[in-house]
Amino acid sequence: MRSFDTWWQSLFLNTINAEVAHVNFFGVGMNTDGVDIDAVKNFLVRDSFLRVEDDGLGWHALDAEANGEMITENAVADNLVIWNTKWGNGIRVGSSMEAQLWRDITIRNVDILKRAGCGIISDFSDWAWLDNPKKMG
Repeated sequence: MRSFDTWWQSLFLNTINAEVAHVNFFGVGMNTDGVDIDAVKNFLVRDSFLRVEDDGLGWHALDAEANGEMITENAVADNLVIWNTKWGNGIRVGSSMEAQLWRDITIRNVDILKRAGCGIISDFSDWAWLDNPKKMG
């Protein structure tokens, strides 16, 4: 985890087979996203509390030139509580999508207690294809 007021609290970049469970995030300051993913496969975040001052979930694919264009697949967020206080959104999917493909994305059982911007936003940009989004909301 990163310290407060520096950048996203967690970023899973080019990650395979990861699970985040039973954690409490308490971000203070700009850019303290909760759980961000960028090119993951078989990723699960569950049973956690995300107190953030930017996006609770920031799911995107940044900088293909540096990181490659991995496929994001089987990414699941389940049973989360998000409290967003100053900037950003509860859930943000797609602010940058420099990837080949996103498939089998599931977001379920998420309570957004407070949000600065949108509860859920998808500002999908760039060139990735989105296939089989199971449930968002």
